[in-house]
Amino acid sequence: VELGNVLSTHVVSDEAFGADDELAPVRDCVFVEFARVETSNVAAHLFHGRVFDGRVVSISFFPLVEYQRLFGKGFPPRTTEEKQAAALKVMDMLAGVAGTGAGRLAA
Repeated sequence: VELGNVLSTHVVSDEAFGADDELAPVRDCVFVEFARVETSNVAAHLFHGRVFDGRVVSISFFPLVEYQRLFGKGFPPRTTEEKQAAALKVMDMLAGVAGTGAGRLAA
């Protein structure tokens, strides 16, 4: 299936990183950075819940800034809107409610 432009990918495995505790929460994960948010949404809906190699695929979004910090990959946000969106995603992730907006402060 071809969905759109992939900017970067990263696979986290025990063999690649040994016992790095910082990467423990994302072990056995595959990261894919798409050029467009819309494309990542389509990919998430297409692959979430499917079976691959005997395991059920679970899709979730990961903050771009954290992806860049951990793996040295990804394109940084360029516009104010992209920076704001990245900041909101990090706030949601830190609050443990990624994608719901519940981690944001009320205005």
